[in-house]
Amino acid sequence: MCKWMSRLGAAVGLFGIKTMNAELKRNELKLQDMCERLEKGVWWGEQRLRRNIRKSETQQKQFVFEYLYGSSLVFREWANSNMKLLENDFTPWSIKWAARGIFGWLPAGYSGEIHDNGFAYIHHDRLQVFTLRFQAFPTLVVGGINALGVISLRIVKSTSWPSRATQFLGTVDGEGKLTLHDTELNGWINRHEFIEGWMGDPFAKDEAKRFAFLANKAPMEEAMLAFRNELVRDAEEIQQQG
Repeated sequence: MCKWMSRLGAAVGLFGIKTMNAELKRNELKLQDMCERLEKGVWWGEQRLRRNIRKSETQQKQFVFEYLYGSSLVFREWANSNMKLLENDFTPWSIKWAARGIFGWLPAGYSGEIHDNGFAYIHHDRLQVFTLRFQAFPTLVVGGINALGVISLRIVKSTSWPSRATQFLGTVDGEGKLTLHDTELNGWINRHEFIEGWMGDPFAKDEAKRFAFLANKAPMEEAMLAFRNELVRDAEEIQQQG
């Protein structure tokens, strides 16, 4: 099993399809309940509720992906094909800068995805606690990308003021490990900026690879949506019977 799969993927084989199916149904009902609460309006804790919904939605998508990977041969073939298409070395990624305060709030992590145009867009997840340190510009970020093009990165190394990275190259290995590293440092710096994200072409202008990846991604997303709708229907029927 590929390293980019989480522990749930292994659990599908260890505990069985039925057990994981039941867990996914419970997750869908919890998500549905949170969304209904948000629609009705809450007097306190709305932002926390929204964050919980986003977090639960992201986790459920990953769980459903891994469930289908473990239970559907066709889905697994699409996913494995896409992981091979993503392998590349030293593709350029452009930097997107954004303003911050005199010392500012610095990104604690980045996430993104491959859009329907076949290009990847990465943005900061959240801004960490206020800091006075000058290591505001990452020079090495490492994380993963899955077969749907979903990306998650963390800062591993950063440069000290007054230098900053001005160019990045990206690599993806066969296990979905994505690495972005600087290739050039510039002595000029605007201390009121931070790296908001990156934009890159994971297929290095290979249009055949881009087309093949998107051709696999579309039916995977359709299969996941259909399966989640089925989970909701089954869970609601069980509730009514109970």
